Amino acid sequence: MNVRLESLTAHFDRVIELRDAALVQGWYKPAKLEELNAEVARIEPSTSYSAHLDRAIDDFAAELLDSPEFHDMHARWATLDTETEQRAYLQKCVSRLAWHQAQIGVATTIGNVKFYNYEDPVYASDAYIAFDNDVTQRLHDDICFNLARPSWTKDLVQALKIVAHEQTHLFNLSLNSQYHQGWIKPGHVLHDEAVYFNQHFTRSARIDFTFGRYAHPQRNPYLNQLDERVAYRADDRLPRLLEAGLAEHEHEGHQPLYQSQGGQSQSMQGMRVS
Repeated sequence: MNVRLESLTAHFDRVIELRDAALVQGWYKPAKLEELNAEVARIEPSTSYSAHLDRAIDDFAAELLDSPEFHDMHARWATLDTETEQRAYLQKCVSRLAWHQAQIGVATTIGNVKFYNYEDPVYASDAYIAFDNDVTQRLHDDICFNLARPSWTKDLVQALKIVAHEQTHLFNLSLNSQYHQGWIKPGHVLHDEAVYFNQHFTRSARIDFTFGRYAHPQRNPYLNQLDERVAYRADDRLPRLLEAGLAEHEHEGHQPLYQSQGGQSQSMQGMRVS
């Protein structure tokens, strides 16, 4: 990372100070939001960390595109039962992405796919993660999909966009807990990020999304904190890879498996487990 480890304490002290000063009696202070954004935006990840997250998404996308089950699910997604068939497949995909993320020597938590229903037009999001209050443990982490935002129930690629975003948050939480438990030591390729996220989460230095609603669109402290920056990078990268692969698949004239044998589904090979 581009910040000396011993200066992280000062960095997070400043983040917390500015975050508290930016919201006074329910009013957001534009000048403080600008300062807060500048402080979080100056943190740049290591090349190794960015490359690993990109590689995990690339390998996950390649695995999906090589799976007959993925193409069948994509073709039939909007017709599947959300509570059973969609949930089961999304859980499989979360597990596989977590597996790819773990290949750098970080035991990575696998999000539990759950659903909720929240219609508030201002505060509702497509999904969120719920995790243990004790952020040094990774025992009960959920990826919660909002049934009131149904676009993901109609389009598998949109659902996997959510998987990429939220599971990346859980990877960062895993860096924190693995460092806390002593499994990530100096010399580990992601040691600096592990120290960073350990302070980010254990000091409760996260910036809530509501801060971004009152900030300049290009200087949004919520979006520019590292945890969100890399999650949005992942959820942009995966759909682009999948859509390109699906277009090529369609161009080559492949037919979804469920269209064969009079429209009856065949037994399909699942995603490969290396």
